[in-house]
Amino acid sequence: MHDEGGISYSYHSLIDDPGKTQHLLALEGAEDRLKLFKANLLEQGSYDSAIEGCEGVSYTPSPFYHDVKDPEAELLDPAVKGTLNVLNSCTMSSSIRRVILTSSIAALTYNGKSTKLVLLILTTVGA
Repeated sequence: MHDEGGISYSYHSLIDDPGKTQHLLALEGAEDRLKLFKANLLEQGSYDSAIEGCEGVSYTPSPFYHDVKDPEAELLDPAVKGTLNVLNSCTMSSSIRRVILTSSIAALTYNGKSTKLVLLILTTVGA
């Protein structure tokens, strides 16, 4: 957990499997400053309760795996819909001041069909 200049931050984290959270709950200060919320990437409004009361959102998750049969349906659609769901929840909250949209190395990857790299858009939203 993070303290900066006497300011104590609390964190809301979204999870899809409550059974995989022991490492988070074991962090120093987690009992007082970490709240876990179950959310579904594709369900509109699923993020509302986690975002409410927060000043900022840093959003990173996106489905990614190599054994894909239909990239548009399995990767692109969930990534776009999930991101829009998070952004929509942010617009519904009166407390949000900043949104940071990030990605991972998966945004810059070999596509398996050519020797060129595929570059997806990485955007930062907010003031």
